[in-house]
Amino acid sequence: MPAPLAVDAFLNAVRRHRVLDSGAEAQLREALGATTLATPLAIDAWLGTQSGLPADSLTRLRRLLPNAQMWDDFRPHRPLAHLATGGMGEIWLASDAAGEELVVIKTMRSDLAAPASAIEVEEDGTVWLDTGSGGPGGEASPGSAMQRRIERESRITRQLQHPNIVHCRDHGLARSGSLFMVLDYHGTGDLFDLITTHGRLSEPLALSLVEQVTAGLEASHRLNLVHRDIKAGNIFLTPDGGAKLADFGFARSTRINRTQLTIAGSIIGSPSCMAPEQIEGRTDLDIRADLYALGCVLFQAIAGTPPFTGTVQDMMRGHCSVPPPPLRSLRAEISATTATIVERCLRKDREARYATPAELRRDLQAALGALGVSGGSRVPLPPKPASTVSNRLPTQVATMPATTVILPAAATATATPATAAAVVSTAPAPAPVTAGPALGDWLVLTDHDTTIALFARPRLTLGKLKDASVDICLRNYPEEQYRAECMKISRQHLVITVDSTGGFLVQDLSSANGTALDGQALVAGRPVGIAPGIDHVLEVAQVITLRARAVPSRSAASGCAALVLGRTRNRPELAYALVREELSLGGPGADLLLPGCPQGLMVWIGWTGGRWAWRSA
Repeated sequence: MPAPLAVDAFLNAVRRHRVLDSGAEAQLREALGATTLATPLAIDAWLGTQSGLPADSLTRLRRLLPNAQMWDDFRPHRPLAHLATGGMGEIWLASDAAGEELVVIKTMRSDLAAPASAIEVEEDGTVWLDTGSGGPGGEASPGSAMQRRIERESRITRQLQHPNIVHCRDHGLARSGSLFMVLDYHGTGDLFDLITTHGRLSEPLALSLVEQVTAGLEASHRLNLVHRDIKAGNIFLTPDGGAKLADFGFARSTRINRTQLTIAGSIIGSPSCMAPEQIEGRTDLDIRADLYALGCVLFQAIAGTPPFTGTVQDMMRGHCSVPPPPLRSLRAEISATTATIVERCLRKDREARYATPAELRRDLQAALGALGVSGGSRVPLPPKPASTVSNRLPTQVATMPATTVILPAAATATATPATAAAVVSTAPAPAPVTAGPALGDWLVLTDHDTTIALFARPRLTLGKLKDASVDICLRNYPEEQYRAECMKISRQHLVITVDSTGGFLVQDLSSANGTALDGQALVAGRPVGIAPGIDHVLEVAQVITLRARAVPSRSAASGCAALVLGRTRNRPELAYALVREELSLGGPGADLLLPGCPQGLMVWIGWTGGRWAWRSA
């Protein structure tokens, strides 16, 4: 018997937010599956009777449920569980008007609904905000630019009736005054989730998914639209290997007779997938900008990382002036045909790229045919990974040369220099991910002024204390100079954990002055995933700035090998890393950069069988 919609929505939200580890989630799923709870209020009441759930987990679970005031807000649709927080507002799983299937409700934040001073309306209804930068006056509007944007997205998406575009069913004004859209729900997740979970995709699967998106892009191109925000996170998947393009909120018309007003100093799009002309702010964007972005998506699906990474500035500079890495230098087994397709999509000069989606799609279909995938066939998605968390070195490291040194776990703690005591706690550690001694799952490397603290734990707590409850004591140096500033950091400020897929989550521990990831404030108690292969900015109480990079696993199809935390503003020669498998140290190209190190890798270091191991690179 299928679970009631409310239970199904709630369990989907639990999985999406990674509130519980895989074992606890399976137990919750089994227990809820035996109930007939039909509303979020009933699920909330049921949760209150579950004495076996830890208090913090229970709080986080209840936060996924809508309150009683929201129940009638989007009638006839009923909100059931919180799915995500987007740039415009909240995203909820809900029941459709008939109460028979799940849909997505996308809402707009109330603070974005303030009336705009002036609006420029294009002939096709596209709306641009006049920011007073000297452009021509526009037609008055009773709503804000963001209100017009959600109306425009709804209108465009409802026009695009295509199997490879997420369908918009409805939109309207909620009783609370918030605008909302109702979209089809695809519970398999998006392409970004798939890459994060499984790492590099097979060549046929990557080509198949992008070929389907190109088909959807053909439909929008016929309406003279440029999407402007194509990225892996806007491509949703179906269980049978289907792909659907979503989020036309930034789409704009390319009709010759359109009026135009750009917002001074603004750039629209996602830095990892932006064409050079989009970064430069050109007003004559056309479909070739979307084809460039689609080339970035194909590169990321095959290589496991976007063509350009680092800070936002690094990525934009790369798109504009740096040749992308040859795809076959990262995966030698990829066909020359696929590599050529990616290379053509990513050309800086748009005149040298594909001219239309149809042209690109023909080449993608030819590449699939050469790999034995017939026209119209879908490539199955990889199975979900096992729930166990691997903590082993890759196979090639297991057969180390005789020069490899294996340190007894207990010896590492006594060998730690006293100078690192202010940075790394020497108290007994939480139990490691795999069986082994609890003491010794950390190691400190020093060379003159450089200090690198390595941890092999499922959980790292960061704060201002120097005691057993905190693994990394965050300070700015010299301490006397920054003492008052560092008092803004909470005793236990944030925690980084390893999830059931081997990825990393960051969570604010209800700190007084907050934590932000890439400029977005974290909601206390709500863990957020750290996407691999990209430099993220982690700000602690607006005092400590850390550069966080999750290193994709080299030994498994999913998960991450390590998380590197570098200090960008104060004492950059100090770094931390949470190690699941192994990481490389050295100069440019290494997972963890050593100050003053020449080009290339110097050493690999990892954690296996309860011991630290390293080998020369």
